[in-house]
Amino acid sequence: MQKRTIQRGRPVGSTTYEREPALAFGQAVRAARMEQGMAQEELAALAEIERSHMGKIERGEHMPTPLTLTKPDPFLLKRIEPAVAQA
Repeated sequence: MQKRTIQRGRPVGSTTYEREPALAFGQAVRAARMEQGMAQEELAALAEIERSHMGKIERGEHMPTPLTLTKPDPFLLKRIEPAVAQA
């Protein structure tokens, strides 16, 4: 019997989120951050994630868990909900 190799990670091209909501959410996060006059690095530090990860969220390349963005400001999701709903 031949031993199977285990390939780590997701298959190329697969996603675990829907692109349109992720883009809308990212744009809303960026707008809320800019409205606060906060740097991306600052928000990432408050959320306890890497700045590059925050960039991916804002570009719609990653959909974070609600807990990720409620760490810095529990009301952040409330402020961006209308923008996400419109998208």
